[in-house]
Amino acid sequence: MSKDQIDEWYTFGLHLAKESGKMMLDAFHKEKTINTKQTFADLVTETDKAIEKFIFDNIRQKYKDHVCIGEESEERPPWNNSPTWIVDPIDGTTNFIHQFPNCAVSIGVSYDKKIVIGIIYNPMQNLLYTAKKGQGAFCNQKKIFSSKVTDIGKALIFTEVGSLRKENIIDKKLENYARLARASHGIRSMGSAALNLCAIASGQGDGGFEFGIHIWDIAAGVLIVTEAGGVIMDPKGGDLDLLSRKFLAAGTKELADTISSKITPIQFESD
Repeated sequence: MSKDQIDEWYTFGLHLAKESGKMMLDAFHKEKTINTKQTFADLVTETDKAIEKFIFDNIRQKYKDHVCIGEESEERPPWNNSPTWIVDPIDGTTNFIHQFPNCAVSIGVSYDKKIVIGIIYNPMQNLLYTAKKGQGAFCNQKKIFSSKVTDIGKALIFTEVGSLRKENIIDKKLENYARLARASHGIRSMGSAALNLCAIASGQGDGGFEFGIHIWDIAAGVLIVTEAGGVIMDPKGGDLDLLSRKFLAAGTKELADTISSKITPIQFESD
């Protein structure tokens, strides 16, 4: 894999993200057809499906040997060493339905099971977050950096309740929420794992974690965080498995370790 290949994929990914953003903007204030998936709070719209189809149709036409993994696909190939596009057409669908503008298209590209490109675009707020492996992270072409906060008492932390409504899962998440609320400057739940990661990457927040997410929620964001100087790891410590349905991110390793020590892990089945 050459730098020229990555640059070509990146340019194509930007085109797909911007065109998807136009589709999202066009539908944002319109009445939507809404369906549920696993629970009444796990939602999908016709725009989610249309954006994913647009992205994958274009990828398959241009790169016949590339793999596509997306949230709305009925069948998903296993993640392997091939060039792979990992897409969430609208991360923050509930926000999108309620016309709360914290939602984005998320496009990650992996090669040899390593994320080499991350693109997250929120067209409602005109925020385009990008990263290429080893080349830094950017918002609207301006370089971004994670915060240097090490003291949890001075930290703003992101986490989410998620769409699963099992009582025991909700209780565990709220216990983690309360524990960190007592220790930190504050907790924010903005409804998009991808944009939470972008906020951490740009220093708008200092750390965050989530249990129950999928690879398409975070593939692009984890690269953006690390390229901005931040830390990504398993909530229990150690390297992050992108298929493990959990992550912990922070601007510094010290803060990441402190957050890890204060939360109780929640087990979900792997993707």
